[in-house]
Amino acid sequence: MHGFETSKIVVPQSGRCQDQVAVKEFDSGIVIVIADGAGGSGNGDIASRAVTAEVEAAASMDHDAEAWCQLLRQVDQRIPAGESTCVVFSVSTNGVVGPSVGDSQLWQLQDAKIRNLTESQVRKPLLGSGDATPVGFTHPETTGILLASTDGFSNYVRKERLLREYLWHEFALLPRGSSKWCDYHLVNFGMILVSSSAGVGWQSEESRGILWTTKSKVEEKAEQKNPPELPIGRFLKSKLLGGNRVIFGVIC
Repeated sequence: MHGFETSKIVVPQSGRCQDQVAVKEFDSGIVIVIADGAGGSGNGDIASRAVTAEVEAAASMDHDAEAWCQLLRQVDQRIPAGESTCVVFSVSTNGVVGPSVGDSQLWQLQDAKIRNLTESQVRKPLLGSGDATPVGFTHPETTGILLASTDGFSNYVRKERLLREYLWHEFALLPRGSSKWCDYHLVNFGMILVSSSAGVGWQSEESRGILWTTKSKVEEKAEQKNPPELPIGRFLKSKLLGGNRVIFGVIC
């Protein structure tokens, strides 16, 4: 088995949803496709579905960045109507590789930082224009969480909240609360997260124990009637140390 797990969501807010997310599994890894049809061009939903179908049909774990770019150049000429963004990437023990066109993005979340793996992308023209310019990327690490999303999420998410939330929620449930992390909620978006299924080990050794607060026994009793709001997740634990109850999260 490839050793990776995914969690995805597509959020339609009104009318036709032009965002598409797909996963194709191989023995050695997975291929992720995310596409966002351009609403202003018309037929964006047709374009994003065509892009996703074409890429899924030709997906391979053997593609390097240039092979992926060549595939998107071919797709650019075959879309029947409309235009679309696309990020496609393979994930394996050898790292992450793929191309992007448009403003959909791929981020790596690790150690309270966001790395944009698609920062060199060319946003226009889009796939379906006949003149798109796919830009390849490679990244040797698959640690942390990989987050691919369309612009309805990446443009409006409060990044400081994203970095806080992903530590304290079950991986499978993370996408469900994702719209709450955005400044503007009335947009469509698609998002997919990728992590190693060997464990949620996306934190460095020094950050595996995160101290939140200490409470004396007196303070603890006083708060029993009005418990403080704390991050809730499977990693939340507490322990009595020297007469104080230490509330902390253990990432393992």
